[in-house]
Amino acid sequence: CGYLFRAGGGERFASNDEMARSGLDQTGVEVLAGDLPLQFNPFFTTLVDVTTAQCETSMRYQVIDSTGLRSGSETVIRFLVKPRGPAIESASVFQDGGRWLQVVFDMPTNTPSEIASLLSV
Repeated sequence: CGYLFRAGGGERFASNDEMARSGLDQTGVEVLAGDLPLQFNPFFTTLVDVTTAQCETSMRYQVIDSTGLRSGSETVIRFLVKPRGPAIESASVFQDGGRWLQVVFDMPTNTPSEIASLLSV
């Protein structure tokens, strides 16, 4: 689905599959404060149709303090990559016996009643 990189587009973290093929320990990779923020690049080196491509992956993390003690719990982060949705091209407000909001999108959208539930005026 994609890869994680260290801050600034630095070194790419190996996937579990790559680590297993290389005989590396799959229990974890140390990430230091200078490596943050991490960057997730979906479909890295894979040609996809960005209007329809989607995928899902996850990673686990566990905190290790400065003395080397591991946290008693770990967290799973899920990455859900979905196709880009419609972008707003323009919005207009009209007052013609009432208040009207006209929103123009760059592609077809849901029915107006579904969109209205997402808006607050």
